[in-house]
Amino acid sequence: VGMENIYEGTVFVDDSGAGIQIGQVKIRTVLPRTMRTQIGTAEPVHDSKNSGIISKEPSERRTDKVRVAIRSEDVIISREAFASSARNRLPARVLSLDNYGAFIKLTLDAGLPLKAIITKQAVEELEIAEGQDVWATFKASAVHVFEQEK
Repeated sequence: VGMENIYEGTVFVDDSGAGIQIGQVKIRTVLPRTMRTQIGTAEPVHDSKNSGIISKEPSERRTDKVRVAIRSEDVIISREAFASSARNRLPARVLSLDNYGAFIKLTLDAGLPLKAIITKQAVEELEIAEGQDVWATFKASAVHVFEQEK
């Protein structure tokens, strides 16, 4: 088990928090503390609780190129969108299903290539098939962000 979903993207910060823009897809994430203190200026601007979150106007916030990784087992597949605490809900189309015994690896087109591992039982219960539209859901904390070397 490893990181199969690896992307290059650009950090953005808006009124809803931090995220990574990958092509046309915006993914919500929690930035590492070292990155939170770098956005906007070289000097960190802390809030009253000293959390390391930058309080700058959006026009002043700098964007950085990063690598992003999401474990395929952290991606939840559903037939319909559902309310949850997960910040990332992407409409996707199933491109393929690969059988690994008790598990099935789905390859999805979610505006970016995305792999998900779910149980064979879930595939059967949800009647997932190639060409089907599904929802791929994952938490912001499941998005691992790595700074790219400059």
